[in-house]
Amino acid sequence: MDNINKGEDALSNLNDIDIKDYKGYIALIDTGTKADVNFSVVGDKTGDSTGHGTKMLSLIKAENPKAKVMSIKVFNDNETAWS
Repeated sequence: MDNINKGEDALSNLNDIDIKDYKGYIALIDTGTKADVNFSVVGDKTGDSTGHGTKMLSLIKAENPKAKVMSIKVFNDNETAWS
């Protein structure tokens, strides 16, 4: 599942998404990656822009291969959104 920023208020955009139940998920707040669930608050792409988020996901999965991870992209090449 991929969701993207639809406006200026990034946090509200996450709140507007129809979330069923993410209990038990690990939130990876980073440069984006291809996780079980993917969000972006800095643009229209949820993929990794620098490689850091992907590295963090690989470390999480190395410790627990069955971990459910929610990627929240807050960093990209030129901007950050941490609201």
